[in-house]
Amino acid sequence: MSEFKSLKQAFDQRKIVELAKAKNVDLNSLPSKADLERRTIDYAHQKLREEQATFYYNNSVWAGDELHFTFEQWNPSKQKDSQLAREIGKQAFIYAEQLKIKQFNVILLGDPRVGKTSLAMAMLDKLQKADKSIMFVSTAELAGLISNQYDFPDVKAKLQRIEKSMKKVDVLLLDDFGTEGGQVEGKARVVRKDMQDFMYRIANARCKFNSNTAGHITIITTNNNQQEINTMYDGKIVSRLFPKPGKTSHRITFNKMGDVRNVD
Repeated sequence: MSEFKSLKQAFDQRKIVELAKAKNVDLNSLPSKADLERRTIDYAHQKLREEQATFYYNNSVWAGDELHFTFEQWNPSKQKDSQLAREIGKQAFIYAEQLKIKQFNVILLGDPRVGKTSLAMAMLDKLQKADKSIMFVSTAELAGLISNQYDFPDVKAKLQRIEKSMKKVDVLLLDDFGTEGGQVEGKARVVRKDMQDFMYRIANARCKFNSNTAGHITIITTNNNQQEINTMYDGKIVSRLFPKPGKTSHRITFNKMGDVRNVD
């Protein structure tokens, strides 16, 4: 019986070798059990990350239609000062490249319709292609949801999903930050408390307190200057989300830029 078993094993081994040869498979380079287990774990982690990225993106808060923009679409020639537009586009591109390997916050400041959201979306596009999860949030629309949560239970549940995503997503774009405050007699108005409380929780979750640095990447576009933002929001929120002014600050200023709604 043992001789028969040995012959069968030899026959099976020969068949395996012949089959491997026919399929151009090198039996000496087959992965070990540990390799297979590691690949399985890596695959599971990747699938989980993809599912999380989809969850975060699907909880984006758009002001209208879903937006898409790339650096290739940025056309400086449509600006009167094409050199300035080129430099601003280059600055955003450099920050996006740096954000692939390190974390910091970026703010884009300037008048309405000068291209802030377009370049911020281009940064999102580049970082998403670098395998980072992304999320877009119009703060004006978010403020509306926060107001409606008291009357509509489904809105409250939606806000919970949005808050969870905003806290954890790799790259969060806060668009038109400050419009939710508005103005009274030409002066910035303090943002309502429930919106401030919400943003305080987001700011805390995205900050590393031990080093006072960004724990996740936050990109902000705003039509307001720093003084107006300081009036609208509590200083703790501003300090956690906004890069500090200075020569090394990650700020893109759209001064002297005209309407670039057609830069697409």
